Amino acid sequence: MRAASLMDPVTYGKANLQVIFEKSINRSWDHYNQHIRRALGFREMNAGGRGKPVFVSKNVDRLYAELDDMAQKLPNHSHEELKRAWEKQTYTKDIKRLIDSHGEQIWGDSLEDRKLSSNPKSQLLTAEDGSEAGNLFYEYERHRKFIALQLEHLLFMKAIAVYHNYHGPPASRAAAEPRPVFARSTRAKASKPQRLSSLVPRYIVTFRLPSDKLQAVLCRTSERIADMKRVRDAAGRLLNEAIDESDEEWTPKKRRRPSKRYSRFNASDVTDDNPSASKQSVSEEDKRIMRMDLGISLYGELCHEDDESHDKLPDANSMLVASKRLDKIIQTLRRQDEDKLRIALGDSFEHATRILDGWLSWREGCWILSDATGIHPFGGQPTPRFTVEQWKNMLGGGEKCRIIHRTLLKCGQIALRIHDGKDKTALSTANSLARVFAAMAESPMLIESLPEHIISHNKLLSSWKMDFWV
Repeated sequence: MRAASLMDPVTYGKANLQVIFEKSINRSWDHYNQHIRRALGFREMNAGGRGKPVFVSKNVDRLYAELDDMAQKLPNHSHEELKRAWEKQTYTKDIKRLIDSHGEQIWGDSLEDRKLSSNPKSQLLTAEDGSEAGNLFYEYERHRKFIALQLEHLLFMKAIAVYHNYHGPPASRAAAEPRPVFARSTRAKASKPQRLSSLVPRYIVTFRLPSDKLQAVLCRTSERIADMKRVRDAAGRLLNEAIDESDEEWTPKKRRRPSKRYSRFNASDVTDDNPSASKQSVSEEDKRIMRMDLGISLYGELCHEDDESHDKLPDANSMLVASKRLDKIIQTLRRQDEDKLRIALGDSFEHATRILDGWLSWREGCWILSDATGIHPFGGQPTPRFTVEQWKNMLGGGEKCRIIHRTLLKCGQIALRIHDGKDKTALSTANSLARVFAAMAESPMLIESLPEHIISHNKLLSSWKMDFWV
């Protein structure tokens, strides 16, 4: 145990080039990615969870995007070549340039500015948050050296992830590389970062069977996983790639045979690969509460003109949270009550649910832009216009910018199918959606009360042209 603690590749005062090579680069254990980010002090909104890191700071976003681009230029076709590149310190000068460009903006904050109690927008962790490295300050040369070392460490771990995802043999991801994690046959011998034990409870929780009381809450989380199976059209697939990657969120998926592309919405585009998986036990009481919540949320989302003044509308962030919450309620009831919906909608079920899924995909495209710009389609704010370079910084790099742009263009195609500017199409779409919502909420009143509000809502959405490039 003492020997392991003296050779920790992410701890200040213990990490060096040789230790990182032996314990991290040579072993290529991908979870070091998370530990390196914490060692550098990056504060994340989704800290401790799976999925792409969502940083509090735009400065960190820009730095992270540049690391992504640099990692693609490393010899990621070969693990041996990557190890040789590390030993030659191929990218040390480029890392120094990164620190010169971003170091002061990120690690130049005072200790007081880093504390959440005094600065809710703090971009860095402090020792009180359990950061592996403690408090790093740009003004100290020894801290700058550690920052440079860990940025180079992070860069190479990203490149190694590209190797495993794109070039490495399939077995390398499961068995070829020795991993210091939870394998019973090697647990006693495996060296690991000082805080790895803190990961064990999270993995146990991940695989526990939740109680009925927790299902109503957890279904909203598991719904995102189910969506990866459910949505097969190009826009849905790309949208999920843009917002829900693994911890190595920037790395491309291994290429597979292209899936069939549909020129219009088909029933197979919106059904689960495994229907029984989406019908797991959400109690009737929980669904009853969700149905009531759906009606209230629909009125809150669609009927803004009922307010005496638009000045009473909440801020854009609160509106975005409410919009996403409504979408999750709809998606959950869409799956949990599919049999009831088929009976209630009869012959119009297939058509109505195609319209619904297209409408939800369209809205998700808007939420991507809302997240990036800080405005909401219903907030009465002017449509933003940014250069491509500004969008790259806001969305996390050139590759992610391209993926999201393509997603938004597909969302624009969806919008044209369900809201083409013609009164007849707008009314037909609104009536179909109102019937679905009424069936979901088990509230026939919605059939009459919602259509005109849905038309107004869709006009606001269509005012966002899904292409804000200057």
